[in-house]
Amino acid sequence: MLITPDLVAMQWTAPITGSPVNSYALQSAPHGTTSWTTAAAGTTGTLFIVSGLALATDYDFQVDASNLAGTSAWAINTAGVTTAAGFLDGYSGRPSGVTAAAP
Repeated sequence: MLITPDLVAMQWTAPITGSPVNSYALQSAPHGTTSWTTAAAGTTGTLFIVSGLALATDYDFQVDASNLAGTSAWAINTAGVTTAAGFLDGYSGRPSGVTAAAP
């Protein structure tokens, strides 16, 4: 995962069951809060760059998948991802537990 002072590149795994996914929604919130902000709605890929984040701040992320049958429950990463405090922080380990499942 790429982490810089104001953006995080989030990646997740597409569901392997159910009808094909039409789109995903991705939200971010300051770690430990429920103040979710939509970062992406209607994206079709499994990689999205979340921008406009605060410097040196912990964030949680959640993603859902939508198809003809409806929308899945949110898959949440509550491990917390911290944006860098200054210049490019390089690559860090990818958070675990962020997957999407079709209903």
